[in-house]
Amino acid sequence: MSKLVLLVDSPLSSNMAGPMLRYYELARALAQKHQVTLAGEYVETDFSPPPRVEVLKIPAFHRLDLLIKASLPNPSFLKELNRFDAVITHGRILRALGLSKIKTKLVIDLYGPWFIEDLVTGKSVDLKGINELLLKGDYFICAHERQKDLYLGLMLAAGRKDEDLDKKIGLVPVGISSVPPQKSKRPLPEGFIVVSWGGMWDWLDNLTLVKALSLVARKRKDIKLVFFGANTKAGQKIPRSENVLMIDKWIPYAERGNWLAWADLGVVSHFDNLETHFAWRTRALDLLWANLPIVTSSGDAVSAIIKEKNLGRVVACGDAEAFAENILGLAENASEREKIRQNIKDFIPTLYWEKLTGAIDDFCK
Repeated sequence: MSKLVLLVDSPLSSNMAGPMLRYYELARALAQKHQVTLAGEYVETDFSPPPRVEVLKIPAFHRLDLLIKASLPNPSFLKELNRFDAVITHGRILRALGLSKIKTKLVIDLYGPWFIEDLVTGKSVDLKGINELLLKGDYFICAHERQKDLYLGLMLAAGRKDEDLDKKIGLVPVGISSVPPQKSKRPLPEGFIVVSWGGMWDWLDNLTLVKALSLVARKRKDIKLVFFGANTKAGQKIPRSENVLMIDKWIPYAERGNWLAWADLGVVSHFDNLETHFAWRTRALDLLWANLPIVTSSGDAVSAIIKEKNLGRVVACGDAEAFAENILGLAENASEREKIRQNIKDFIPTLYWEKLTGAIDDFCK
């Protein structure tokens, strides 16, 4: 048994975006074999950890507001990190805290290549910071083989000379809860409900979904598209209409199952670019958890699984007509939806969180 701290670069809160969702469920799964603590920038009062998981309540930073707001690393927080056998984190917060001051083993989580997201959205890429993480980490985890190939190349370029470099990276994708969604009072409107569960991020092509629903509405007025986390990116404006609805906030993690249980279909739309090639769509896994057939753009690792396992339909990126055709096709074919739902039930046990921690367990040994 190892003493592990999972460190996320956000507050610990009941409203979870992708990274917090990942660390909450990883903590739950790892706690079956290890002594696990969750840590973040600070802890909100509404946060409840998984069973057998502790919470580090010391804030990571001191907040200063002296004309200019600033944050300074909290020495007490750094001292606490050093009492664990390993810190598991995706790295950005470690750089802000000061990597050189952390003496314990570092497991750097690279499941979400943020620098690729920065690249495709026109932001500057901090190559020095990436190299620092790749040289400092004792072990690394990522989501799939495409990512592993990317990081092996970056490690070689950064100057790592480990003879067993390929064994320094383990595969730990975002998983699926083994506890199914619980259905209670209906939170969504009546009709055939299609959900976009991924937010308004720049790398998601939500406008194509809106165009698709305008085409769908010519034949079926009862089909409605619901966006969640619609205020996560203020710069992306989505027109509102009678059949396109916005839920501005993230749904609290414990409540998400009921919302998804009332939906009929999930959709994921992204662009044909480098971010898509290396992505692992965290929120798409929630759609599968809720047993929802998915209509998705092609190009990423999850869409490849959906196509291979017949968990929905895959269309070309940016093709609103194809999205509309396939949404209508599934809406009007209950027998196909039922067949896909059975395929999902058969598939998702392979991605239960409890089955995904083997690489971390091996490192701890």
